Amino acid sequence: MRTLIACNEAPKVLIFRFEDVKWSTSSFPPEDVARRYEVGSVIGDGNFAIVRVARNRSTGQNCAIKIVDKFRIEGKERMLRRELRILRRCNHTNIVKLQEEFETPTQFYLVMELVEGGDLFELISKCRRFPEKESSVMVTDIAKALLYLHTRSIVHRDLKPENLLVSCFDWKTSHSLCH
Repeated sequence: MRTLIACNEAPKVLIFRFEDVKWSTSSFPPEDVARRYEVGSVIGDGNFAIVRVARNRSTGQNCAIKIVDKFRIEGKERMLRRELRILRRCNHTNIVKLQEEFETPTQFYLVMELVEGGDLFELISKCRRFPEKESSVMVTDIAKALLYLHTRSIVHRDLKPENLLVSCFDWKTSHSLCH
């Protein structure tokens, strides 16, 4: 699950879960992905995958593409497919949206909503404390996303600041929020 703090608004929470997904550096897009998306630089990496920023060629919309190496998730492919089924079912403002997916014999390409502000753990590390108003909005948004999941019999089993993404958080102008 991930946290979303929208630009020019009080913080909002965005939820997403991926088992310790880490990103390999040798992933390049297959033809279908390259035809539809302009794939850019790596913005995240881990044990099993990489995340690259991308732009939809027809709409101009930015997104994130998670490239999961099947060899690195050997034995966990079923879990990944289950999480993809769950993401396809979810439509909530505080849950990262899976826009499209591609599969090759060696990789999964997951086109997802781009959340640019980092994770809540990073924000907490830099800020240390938050005003009550912003904190209450974040907690409320997390609760709304969890309620949405629970009403669909979906349990998030790894809720922690590292899995809460912060959207559009401006570190340079955020000193008033952080103190």
